[in-house]
Amino acid sequence: MKRLVRFIVIAILGLILSLNLTWVQAQTAQFAYQQGNFAEAQRLLNADLEAYKLQPNPLKHAQTLAWLALTQQKLGDFLAAETSLDQSLALIQPLAATVEKTRIHAQILNTQGTIELAQGQAQNALITWQRAEQLYQKAGDRLGVAGAQINQAQAWEVLGFYRRSCN
Repeated sequence: MKRLVRFIVIAILGLILSLNLTWVQAQTAQFAYQQGNFAEAQRLLNADLEAYKLQPNPLKHAQTLAWLALTQQKLGDFLAAETSLDQSLALIQPLAATVEKTRIHAQILNTQGTIELAQGQAQNALITWQRAEQLYQKAGDRLGVAGAQINQAQAWEVLGFYRRSCN
């Protein structure tokens, strides 16, 4: 009986540590991305994705794939970025509607718009960011709404609608 209890305690501690390590890796990847070290960010995000195979969490997995897509875009690998986005959207699609799912879906669309704009697809980016804004509103995320509106202004400007971009 003591062995069983000891095994269960060790298993629980291992689970807690693995979840914390995933969070720490995500924070470290975000820092590396912000510092312009995209290759390191990609390495860390890929390690996170491996962890989600062992400890499934579809929302966090989808969010990590979206972050990976941004990193891949910065490294010039647009095909891989689009693949990561497609996988991200596929992961959240079957999940029940929650505020968290709606917010992460908006984040994924925000990333998609960024990649579309980087590829010169300003009209598609505008539409994608409008959809992201709607989802942020639905989730009650005012900061997300503001970010999506700023992104839309960038798309309007690229499309030549300078006055519209100021609104």
